[in-house]
Amino acid sequence: MTDALPMMIDSRQAVKMIFGSTDRKHYYRLYEMIEREEIGAKKLGDRWFIPGTAMQKFIDENTG
Repeated sequence: MTDALPMMIDSRQAVKMIFGSTDRKHYYRLYEMIEREEIGAKKLGDRWFIPGTAMQKFIDENTG
């Protein structure tokens, strides 16, 4: 059993969870995924946050 995800995940945490590192190129990939609505996100000010439920849905859809 895995730990529950936080209610909101910032872009740094999301990049680390999805790609395994925080290289700048992965941020661009994440933002492209958000624009294509492959993963749900909310913009608060100038920062993007992904709801924990949206991240869990993305993980479930893209794993085994």
